[in-house]
Parts: sequence; C-alpha cells; structure tokens
Amino acid sequence: MFISNGRAVRLKPPGIGFECEYSTLDQIRSVWTGVVSDEMVEALVRAAGLKGARLELWLILGDAA
Repeated sequence: MFISNGRAVRLKPPGIGFECEYSTLDQIRSVWTGVVSDEMVEALVRAAGLKGARLELWLILGDAA
C-alpha cells in the first residue's frame, strides 16, 4: 500500500499472461514444469488449443465442459 494524493492505494500483485490456446502440450509443460505445481501444469495442459466459446465453457465448467 502507498499514499498518492493523500489517499491510500492498494496494489494488486501482477498476473501472468499465457496463451494456452496457441501453445502445444509440450510447450506448456516445458515452460511451467518446476515453476508451478504439477496439478496446475496439467490444468493448463487441458486448456491447450481451446479457443472462443469452447474456452469460455471450459473456464466456467472445467473438465465437465
């Protein structure tokens, strides 16, 4: 938190952008293995290649989509 113009401003941590829809399974695994948990890597792998409405459905419903 810092003060700007007399007001307290809370900073959010930066996010990480990664476009799984344009990445292969191998690319995702090589980039993220050892950086995030194995469970998270596999969740990203399941999103590989999904675009548009299919990706939106997957984000909402997960593997049930």
